[in-house]
Amino acid sequence: MISSCYHPGTILVSTPVTPVGRTPARVDGAPGGQTGACSREVVVEGPTSEIPVMRILGGKLAGTNLVSPSGRVRPTAEGVRDAWLSELKADLPGARLLELYAGSGAVGLEGLSRGAASCDFVENGGSALHALKANIAATHTRAKIRVFVRDALLFINSIPDGRYDIVLADPPYQSRQLDRLVERWRARPFSRILTFEHATDHHFPDAGFRLTFGDTTLSFLRAPDA
Repeated sequence: MISSCYHPGTILVSTPVTPVGRTPARVDGAPGGQTGACSREVVVEGPTSEIPVMRILGGKLAGTNLVSPSGRVRPTAEGVRDAWLSELKADLPGARLLELYAGSGAVGLEGLSRGAASCDFVENGGSALHALKANIAATHTRAKIRVFVRDALLFINSIPDGRYDIVLADPPYQSRQLDRLVERWRARPFSRILTFEHATDHHFPDAGFRLTFGDTTLSFLRAPDA
């Protein structure tokens, strides 16, 4: 499922990552994979402090340690990341992934571990790129990866419709970047699925299927013909 313009192993230089110990304690509501304006509430229990050691949670690379960017990077909790990729389980085999605002690349690398064919990462932060390159080396996934040092919104303007199967994004909370990303995807879908992490109080019209973890929500949008 890799397109003709994909060049394995090219590093043109990935969404933030994960405190250990915050795992979903209970899942209520709609079954996995359901679309539409519904919400499934995931109750997260356990410590909330960030722990610098992260790991791949599922798939063939499960247990591989990852590093987190230094500085003011907001990592995605491991329990949230696990639920994120588990919700995409049926769509991952052979998929072409794009991770925007990629940070350390933990979400995209998790997708590769669980069966995706390739992943492009878009990130332009220095410490994040350093962590991303270290994590690519640790997971031995270079042949399936490209890294673009670009602004995420400028990058999506340069790609054709349907270029990717799944786009994963984690823009800064409470920024307009996510609204612009969603607007552009709705006007010209560049993937079958757009899924993103955001603050729970950041609302979108016709938000699609959602998983909520307290003040963090994952939203899943599918193109009309997906």
